[in-house]
Amino acid sequence: MGKEKKPKNNSGAKKSVTKKEVKYAAPARKDFTVLKSPLITEKAARLGEQGTYTFKVDTAANKIEIRSAVEKMYKVEVETVRTVRVPGHTIRRGRITGWHPGYKKAMVTLQEGHKIEIV
Repeated sequence: MGKEKKPKNNSGAKKSVTKKEVKYAAPARKDFTVLKSPLITEKAARLGEQGTYTFKVDTAANKIEIRSAVEKMYKVEVETVRTVRVPGHTIRRGRITGWHPGYKKAMVTLQEGHKIEIV
């Protein structure tokens, strides 16, 4: 038969293989990349009077990231976060057609007594 391989360590005992801990958490995002801009419309202004503020956010951001970004940037306590994907649409200027890309919008409701000053 062929040559047998000798173990590398001198004791001849096999090393026990242990499972390594694998962390599947996504890399932490910087807060200034989650919130793109406040959304200033008539409807958003009416909601702002009631304590709900509207922001354009990164399309890959989830509600937990949005909550922590608002809390860190504005030093407030967030009660709820609601998100919606606004689809893009085509536009025309005569024969020329173009495209307005979609975006993700987040409506953040603050706890009682907290307020954000958006100019």
